[in-house]
Amino acid sequence: MLRFCLRHENFGSLADPHSRPDGLLSPEPPHRFDRGEVLAMLDELSESHRFRRWGVDPELVVTEVLVTEASTRPEVMRAVYHVYARLQGKELCGDKTPDHVLHMPRIAELFPEARFIHLIRDGRDVALAMRDTSWAPKTADEAARHWVQRVGRGREDATNLGSERYLEVRYEDLVLNPGPVLERACAFLGIDFHPAMLDYTSAADRQLQMSPAPEEDASLRRTVTPGLRDWRTQMAPEDVAEFERVAGTLLFELDYPVTTRI
Repeated sequence: MLRFCLRHENFGSLADPHSRPDGLLSPEPPHRFDRGEVLAMLDELSESHRFRRWGVDPELVVTEVLVTEASTRPEVMRAVYHVYARLQGKELCGDKTPDHVLHMPRIAELFPEARFIHLIRDGRDVALAMRDTSWAPKTADEAARHWVQRVGRGREDATNLGSERYLEVRYEDLVLNPGPVLERACAFLGIDFHPAMLDYTSAADRQLQMSPAPEEDASLRRTVTPGLRDWRTQMAPEDVAEFERVAGTLLFELDYPVTTRI
């Protein structure tokens, strides 16, 4: 939802390409990239259907790399983002890849200009959402460990990033009162807030077109309201207890209500 709302004026957002800093952005000695090497990197990225649907012309990326004299793989990736932003008529672009929360220090090092918005949601509602997908953990125990690992790592690494590069946003606040949350996010990113950001339906339609499993993302077309997924009424008591057994401490730290004794 946040990505769709921010997709306005001079900010374009990307569906996650599932690229990883420890793979595509692995360290190597700086050198001038030639056309063949750039095309090989784009072939790497093109293994992801999401990247293919960005609609980025490889030749435009090659031109950008040669003009900017990119000498590292991160600089080539930066060229990809710049080309995409221009194609969308934007000055900035963002990449929504959930697992990047596990690699923030590395990404921050590779991209000194990068800023991170960490969207946190009650893990029990996240577990409910995961059940509607084909790829995510299904048991309460697995979902809790998945949530704790990512949310915990993101908050831990935020300490070194500082408030100029890391912003924490609660999903519940975004849904309940999106205006102030979006204003804060825009100020953090250095872009202007526009009331039109509150209507994200057109961007949601684009996401459905890009999705490999649109049936799993069908809820994007629903009116965003609190309680779309509510663990209090939709999660079995034994699953709540199991989730809280693993994640209760972090839930408590985040001021989410906990029903079992920690």
